[in-house]
Amino acid sequence: MARSATLVTTLLVALTTGAAHAEIKRYALLVGANRGQAHEAGLRYAETDVHSVAETLGRVGGYPSERIVRLLAPTAARVRSALVDLNLAIQDQVRAGHEAILFVYYSGHADGQNLHLGGTDLSSEEFSKLVRLSPAKLKILLVDACRSGALTRVKGGRQVARFQIGVEDQLRNEGYAIITSSSAGEDAQESDQLRSSIFTHHFLTALRGPGDANRDRQVTLGEAYAYAYEQALKSSMTTVVGSQHATFDYDMRGRADPVLSDLRAAGDQGQLMLGAAGDYLIFADGGGSLLLEASVKTPRTIILLPIARYQVRLRTRANVYQGEVALRTGEPTMLAEGTMRPVPFAQVVRKGETQASLAQGPMVAGSAHGPLGSGFSPMLGAQVGWAFELPRITLMPRLGFATGRSSNTLDAVDHHDLTEVTAELSALYVFDLGRLSLAPLISIGAAFLRDRVELASPCVQAQCAFSTRPLALVTTVGTWAMWPLGRGFTVEGTLELANFYLRRQEGTQAIDPDAPRFGTLTWRAGLGVGYRY
Repeated sequence: MARSATLVTTLLVALTTGAAHAEIKRYALLVGANRGQAHEAGLRYAETDVHSVAETLGRVGGYPSERIVRLLAPTAARVRSALVDLNLAIQDQVRAGHEAILFVYYSGHADGQNLHLGGTDLSSEEFSKLVRLSPAKLKILLVDACRSGALTRVKGGRQVARFQIGVEDQLRNEGYAIITSSSAGEDAQESDQLRSSIFTHHFLTALRGPGDANRDRQVTLGEAYAYAYEQALKSSMTTVVGSQHATFDYDMRGRADPVLSDLRAAGDQGQLMLGAAGDYLIFADGGGSLLLEASVKTPRTIILLPIARYQVRLRTRANVYQGEVALRTGEPTMLAEGTMRPVPFAQVVRKGETQASLAQGPMVAGSAHGPLGSGFSPMLGAQVGWAFELPRITLMPRLGFATGRSSNTLDAVDHHDLTEVTAELSALYVFDLGRLSLAPLISIGAAFLRDRVELASPCVQAQCAFSTRPLALVTTVGTWAMWPLGRGFTVEGTLELANFYLRRQEGTQAIDPDAPRFGTLTWRAGLGVGYRY
């Protein structure tokens, strides 16, 4: 009995000591170079992407800041030296009984053979070999550069779509994996909206939660690649350059897909729970720059973000919703679809935030414009229109009806009336300022007028009334404004400077059918209600 107890105690101590010695040490080398060779256009976000990768690895990947090496605009020699130094540090940890993970990231210019680093070249094969030969147990190389797929092609890799990473192609937990953002003949693309390269942004987004396909609160390498592959392809399909296909190659042992981020250990990060499926845009509080674009396939997906206030937009097939949320430590903060307000559909179309390319609907307004001749009253009436809201411009055919009369007649005239029917086509270029939309407006059309004079009695019946029907060319310039009321309804107003080019009657006692044509410049205003769908 005593010997058995001693044996058990010894085994427990040995296991405990072994577990302590087998601590996993995470190392990262992050390289960003905006400038490549002299003939290559400079990149905008390769170097800032290094900071984004470092922050994400530190916040959700468990990489200590002191083990993350950042190289901005380095030479080839500097990258080579940094990799060698990092491998020596890892070797010391392995000799001490620890295991190590090495994550290497490169963003910059490249061709099929070399990385271009500020006028110097580093062979892609040498770069990948320095990573592969590291003493770390697991080596991951992510290259976000043009034609970077040559790295996987040279090593016998293949382009792998997201649905192919399953039981058959499951990653192992020891060895080497390389991910490239583009295939061998493609350009890697940056996005001014995301302020990042497309693939890098989606890969980092995956690590914060959207990549968790099996909902186990862990994002693996395979899940992160699958998510980034799909989203980068979707983002690049509509660009001038064309589709961008990521590639993947691996040489692993074991059967586990390596975990890159653990959502269960939020640390100092807030947990945003998204209540509905859809595409989300997350902005800094106050509607500042776009921080994150995420595609959520299942409700109640959790995204880890720093503690702060955010504005969130949810894009569905039919509409866009907007809401605000303040994250705090502890339990997840739910953002349900029902707590978000719909964004006016026309604004959604103009910004390209939905699959629809047209918003349309009617407008009805009261209208008034200034006199069309000396001694006449302003014209009062109504206007109806139908708006066609396109991504860049808005076209609005309008019909109007208005009446006015002479306010300066002699005793011989009973009344002198003017009736107007207008048909116009208006064009607007709309600027959305929060919920308010403003636009400069121009229009051209025709006014069909009836100018009628009735004389006072006594008069011969056939001569008691006479009229003419002049036709006027109407042009306007002005301003249009819209404020949403909800459920698609809006308040709309216009203020215009209008020119009626017609035979202008100088007197109010008679009608001269041969009166000369003049332009009559006057004001016009309208206020009414619209609807968009």
